[in-house]
Amino acid sequence: MNRQPNFLRSVKFAIVALLILFCSIPVSIASPQAEPPFSIEILPSQSASYPGRPTWKVGSPVFVIIRMTNNSPKVLRFFLTNPALNYHWKVLDRDGNQVPATELLKLLKTDWVLKTRNILVELQPKGTATDGFEPSAYYDISKPGNYTIQVQREMPPELGTGPVESNILHVTITQ
Repeated sequence: MNRQPNFLRSVKFAIVALLILFCSIPVSIASPQAEPPFSIEILPSQSASYPGRPTWKVGSPVFVIIRMTNNSPKVLRFFLTNPALNYHWKVLDRDGNQVPATELLKLLKTDWVLKTRNILVELQPKGTATDGFEPSAYYDISKPGNYTIQVQREMPPELGTGPVESNILHVTITQ
């Protein structure tokens, strides 16, 4: 009869117990969040050319820069035409209510012939394109207070369909 020393038997028992323990614990390996194939970011601007602060005085035009990034391996092509139709905006007051549209926005949404521009954007993989926009021309944010602005655009056709949402920009209008 071949007996193993108590020490070896204890080590084998510990190894088997650890294997059973590790095999019974669910393993979740966190993978980094995949980048969306197309993303939109809005930045505050006092001129629609350079990023600025998200604070404006009553009566000043409120500008934002829209930065669109192609994170896909494909070349994307899309037009910038009527800003009222290219983008869907959520402009909310401090209570979370959509602020009223201006007469200009209503006109641009109803007159399909009226195009303010016709710019073809060709966005290379990892490339970015920018667009300037004046939300205060389209939405009544003329009163002092805090607002949030978010933009949505359709996915470029090379990537499929569906909306792409930007970050939420917190805006302050002061006296």
